[in-house]
Amino acid sequence: MEAVAVIGGSNGGYAAAADFANQGCSVQWYVRSPDNHTAVLKSQSLTLAVSNRYEGPRRTAGERTTVSLEDVTTDLSQAVSGAEVVVVPLPATAQRGLFEDLAPILEDDQIVLLCPGNFGSFLLRETIDGLAERPTGVTVAETPTLPYVTRRSGDAEVTINLDAVTLPIGAYPGAETERAFEAARQFYDASIPAENAFDCALNDSNPCVNATPTVLNAGVIECDEIGPFNIHRHGIGDGVYNALMAVDEERVRIREELGYGAPHFTQDEYYRSEEAPGGHFYGRNAREALMSADTFSEDPPSLDDRYIHEDVSIATVLLASVGDFLEVETPTIDSIVTIAEQLMDEPYRETGRSLERLGLASLTRGEFEEVLEEGVSA
Repeated sequence: MEAVAVIGGSNGGYAAAADFANQGCSVQWYVRSPDNHTAVLKSQSLTLAVSNRYEGPRRTAGERTTVSLEDVTTDLSQAVSGAEVVVVPLPATAQRGLFEDLAPILEDDQIVLLCPGNFGSFLLRETIDGLAERPTGVTVAETPTLPYVTRRSGDAEVTINLDAVTLPIGAYPGAETERAFEAARQFYDASIPAENAFDCALNDSNPCVNATPTVLNAGVIECDEIGPFNIHRHGIGDGVYNALMAVDEERVRIREELGYGAPHFTQDEYYRSEEAPGGHFYGRNAREALMSADTFSEDPPSLDDRYIHEDVSIATVLLASVGDFLEVETPTIDSIVTIAEQLMDEPYRETGRSLERLGLASLTRGEFEEVLEEGVSA
């Protein structure tokens, strides 16, 4: 059995650990906080539940399987040691802190897959390259989304509602994408090769599906007189839909300006799949399946939420800065960032994941594209 390290006790971490073990892999799973994961640390096992409304060929709706894990540990080095592939299904907000700890303990020739990345692969590569003693042959890659729509549904249980049916894999630098793709396809048969990690980052749908409706429904989210309000179920009227489609159209213009072709995973394929020619990460009926899943509930409960901290300050700010760099007009994207800055009293353009903060904004267009493909010379 191939040894796979899973990093983090997120919903995606639970799903990845259970899924890989169910496929026969030897899973070494790192969870940071023992108090939040007492059951799996004690039992060294997980129950993988499949939603009763699951659609797709990979699993059987309603099925429940308990799998044993090789090692569930709060020791990051122990989890990473000897693994051929290291999978990080964590929010992008956790990346900087994690990478400082992860980079020094990576081993020669390991493959690291960030799910999703938001161009975090650049940050991890930069951290590795800055080490006095660095591992050799490490490939760093990412996806634009989690491979699952999933939620932890018990102390030692996770429910998978949907699997990605198309999952782009892109490395930084792009020259290493083929190696990352060959590794990822062993676990995810929906994998397809992207051009590079930036191609993947620009296919992140969260600026549309999370950031935009959160910002535009801010008043309802903060109102104590209104009962449970879910932006996905209740916050996508025609006006908000028009705004998020404008964000998406600007995102696609950025992709096209960089020469990235289809699939663009446009949001009409998610919200109005019956009218769209293509599919979505999770299939044509993804939104209907998601809205009917009894394990999925996202309000958010306040504006102090990852839909702002991650999906605005990282994903949407990145789009805005790339638009500026390429001189592609992105008025709606810019407006979402500006409104979020005012709502939260936080200068996200200065503190978020922009090309300026990544040290890439001073490059010429040709130099930028060369870096994406070949990396930064040491």
